[in-house]
Amino acid sequence: MSQIDSHTRLVDWIQMFTGLAVIVGLVLVIWELQQTRELARAQLAADGWNEMMETGRSTLSETFAQVRYKSCVSPEKLTEAEIQEVLSWFYILRNEAARMRGYSNIGTYEITWRDLARNNIRVILGHKAGRAQYEKGKGNWWPWYEKIADEMIAKNQIGSCRDYLTPIIEATRKGSV
Repeated sequence: MSQIDSHTRLVDWIQMFTGLAVIVGLVLVIWELQQTRELARAQLAADGWNEMMETGRSTLSETFAQVRYKSCVSPEKLTEAEIQEVLSWFYILRNEAARMRGYSNIGTYEITWRDLARNNIRVILGHKAGRAQYEKGKGNWWPWYEKIADEMIAKNQIGSCRDYLTPIIEATRKGSV
């Protein structure tokens, strides 16, 4: 074997190891980018959730539980300020469903956003003011929101806010909650 042949073999090995190192380096870079993307998604989710919760807390008064009850059992007695507070609460519920739908779509939370949306729609449309607001804004809601709401209305899955509020009140009065 000549010196040229052994030199050529050495160069071939060096090139092969260099190529392998480049491939390993690319795999590591891709893996790191994926990790960075996952961290960014998690941060986005956490920031969004915190923002939504803070917004919710800032728009509801200390007596909102009473306002919510009043909006269910005697909505005609609501003051203008209480009506605005209830409408703000509906806004929060709608946005909560939309945010969770977005998080679900990017794979941040493993939830069934449709279940959350159905529950929130049931709460909103179970109030006369919520139903009126929905009907008045028909065609201006998110298409997915309207589709779910319309399906629930057609299947008579809404009911009244009293349907879910009364058992809670009764259980509380009996001391079971």
